[in-house]
Amino acid sequence: MGQRYEMRDKREKLSVATAACDALRALRSKAVSAAQELRKTVEDDKPAPPGLIREIHDALLEGLMDTRVKSTVIERKKLFGIPLETEVPTRSQMRALVKRFELAFLQHAPPSSAAGPALP
Repeated sequence: MGQRYEMRDKREKLSVATAACDALRALRSKAVSAAQELRKTVEDDKPAPPGLIREIHDALLEGLMDTRVKSTVIERKKLFGIPLETEVPTRSQMRALVKRFELAFLQHAPPSSAAGPALP
């Protein structure tokens, strides 16, 4: 059962890292390369450096405050159904992404160890 939890955890982290990369790319953030590096780190089953996680988290919070992030979806001009410009996520999508990122990468202990060690 532990292996199943680890696989689900890895899939969620990979999904969040990919979503962060896409959102930061749409916002033209400088942290896109950091998000790509985080995604590669998760794919390789390596622990993510705290500085990298902090940089991406800060960029996502900045993105949430970006003036291009609106509360509703804005219809973009399209050519043959393909958007002419990158679609910027909505404020609710950014909030959800920040929450998912925090749950995936900023948790300090798994829920099962929250009770603490058993005393003899």
